[in-house]
Amino acid sequence: SMLESYVSSDGADDTYTFTISGLKKNEPYTLYLYSAKGDTDGNAVFTVGGVTKAPDETWNLREKKVLTRFDAVSDSEGRISGTFAAADAAGGAFNGLTIVGSFPDFVPRWGMRIVVR
Repeated sequence: SMLESYVSSDGADDTYTFTISGLKKNEPYTLYLYSAKGDTDGNAVFTVGGVTKAPDETWNLREKKVLTRFDAVSDSEGRISGTFAAADAAGGAFNGLTIVGSFPDFVPRWGMRIVVR
């Protein structure tokens, strides 16, 4: 379903900002960003830490280049931010991300939580 679900950008001027928080402060991470629209590439451009890249690697046994990788360092608040936009007027897709690195210990805010809908 990841290949069919995405945030779309209409063009290079239709830019979105994303932030990953809750990370260790000033720590290195590897960020994998995915861009695909069904069976095609996602026509995206990502910027993280001042570096701009289009997808340049394959993923999920596909021959299309739908993945790009960034080495990033979290800031003093434990965040990594970036932007996403379409490469051109044909539109672009941002399907998701994977982040690899050392994470803080999870401390739940509540002792127990039950949600009934």
